[in-house]
Amino acid sequence: MKRPLIGLSADFVDGYARVRHTYLDMVEAAGGIPVILPPRAELCAAMLDRVDGVIMTGGSDIDVSKFGVPLHPKAECMAPERQNAEFALLKELTRAPTNLCSASVSACK
Repeated sequence: MKRPLIGLSADFVDGYARVRHTYLDMVEAAGGIPVILPPRAELCAAMLDRVDGVIMTGGSDIDVSKFGVPLHPKAECMAPERQNAEFALLKELTRAPTNLCSASVSACK
């Protein structure tokens, strides 16, 4: 049986696309092959064509001020390019038959 490719949403930190090592380990332990998805909104559709599932890894807060909601004073917002890429990825996932798992969910089907 072919092992599924599982895309992991990444962040850019100090010039590197980064994902916690535990995500890589857990995907492998579940029988998948982890693939890091860089935060590039313009590539989301093409990346989803090549993976069998996606884990949104989470991290920093969403900048809700873009939606007219006041930002909490202690919010530590993600970089704008990551937020744009995450929303582009979610938009593409609503159109694709790809499986989605949030990092806050303990199991995916």
